[in-house]
Amino acid sequence: MKKVRVILWAFVALMCINGGLAASDAVIRGVVTDNTGKPIHGALVKAAAGYKIVTRYSQKDGRYEITVPTGKYSVTADAFGYSPKREEKDTAQTGDTNFKLSPSIDVTRLSGADIKNLLPDNAETRLIQSECYNCHSMQHFTVRRGSTAKEWQDFLPTMTRGRYPVVIDPKQNPNATQEKFIALTEALGKYFGPDSPYLSPDSDPPTLEQIKHANLSVAALSATIREYEIPTPMPMAHSMSVDPVRRIAAARRWRLQDRLCLSRYRKAYGV
Repeated sequence: MKKVRVILWAFVALMCINGGLAASDAVIRGVVTDNTGKPIHGALVKAAAGYKIVTRYSQKDGRYEITVPTGKYSVTADAFGYSPKREEKDTAQTGDTNFKLSPSIDVTRLSGADIKNLLPDNAETRLIQSECYNCHSMQHFTVRRGSTAKEWQDFLPTMTRGRYPVVIDPKQNPNATQEKFIALTEALGKYFGPDSPYLSPDSDPPTLEQIKHANLSVAALSATIREYEIPTPMPMAHSMSVDPVRRIAAARRWRLQDRLCLSRYRKAYGV
């Protein structure tokens, strides 16, 4: 009997704890549509406050729900083929946070996979992938779109800290040669330069059909994504470390002080 009484008290205590946690949370909800009122399926809706961002997708009816701690948030809706919009939300205030997005294609906001679909599959584009994909996706090249082959030649040695065109350490990049360096910069100038189709600053944007954007899976649409911005000036996350048990992906840095900062941040925020 005493054991049963203990179990009952434990159950009541657990219910109280859960009730307290639920009471401290709020739900930001609404619907995402285009400018004609048609629901947008698969829009990314982000609620940001401080260093934390919680993201969910809109469903087939355009509706979304994000559970967050009570407070003030900057809420952004973004969808492929549309311009993003942002609203400020205080969870103390009732009412939905709805978004009406306008059609737009900005190549600088396409994913690396989208840009890859725009390019032909040939020796030049495969060279770009083999030489650059260890650090960057195709999306990263749009930052310097419009650069000529000569401008890429001047830039790459600075970005790669000497790996091109001269090999400082053969163990670091044993396949780097002057010939390959010239071929790479000419390919970058061709596909991301001033005369490139779709990706030059003066070219017409591609159509949705030309981009061949991949549709999201059902599992992805039901996901909740939590991000934690690292509070380091000028952060540069180079690679990701994934913990499949706790479902955490953490950025890794080159500098020791950045790794220490990330470690302290994870402890402080319990991530």
